[in-house]
Amino acid sequence: MAIPSLRIDAPQRLFSLQGMQGMQGAMGGGAMGAMGGMSGDQGMGANTGPGGMSMGVGMEKLFSINHQFMEMSVINQRVRLGSTEVWQVRNEGHMAHTFHVHGTSFQILSRDGVAPPEYERGWKDVVLVRRNQTVRLVARFDQPAGKDHPFMYHCHILEHEDNGMMGQFTVA
Repeated sequence: MAIPSLRIDAPQRLFSLQGMQGMQGAMGGGAMGAMGGMSGDQGMGANTGPGGMSMGVGMEKLFSINHQFMEMSVINQRVRLGSTEVWQVRNEGHMAHTFHVHGTSFQILSRDGVAPPEYERGWKDVVLVRRNQTVRLVARFDQPAGKDHPFMYHCHILEHEDNGMMGQFTVA
C-alpha cells in the first residue's frame, strides 16, 4: 500500500534535544550526591510541576528542547491550522530520545539525510532519535489547539519529560 506524500507549505522548524549536560561533572563525583540522595523528597524538585509531578532532580532541570525547559505558561511554537510542516529533530544529548507529537501523525522523511527503511515509512506519532542523529518529519496540522489547551511535543521517556523535555504548541 502506497503512503501518500504530503505537500510541504510552511517553513521548517528545528528542535534540538539536550540532556544531563549539567550533571556530567557531578556524575564523576557520585551521582547520588548530586541528586540529593534520592531518598524521600530530600533534595528533589518535589511538587513543582503540574499535578504535583517533579520538574527536576535536586532542583535541577536536566532535559530540554531547544535549550528551553518545560514551562506551563509558555507556548513554544505556533503552527498555522491546515499547514504541512517539516520538523527537524536533532539529538544533542547523551542518550536516545523518543520524540512524540500530540494532535497529529507524521511521516519520517529521513535519518541523517537517508530515506527511512520500509518499516518506518508509515504514519507515526513517536520516533526514536538516537544520539547525534537528525530526523526529519513531515506532518499536516488539521486539529486546532488554542493557548488555553495547547498540544505538546516531548520525549516519551517519562523521566525525561518530567524533568523538562517538553514544549507546547498551538494550531490556529
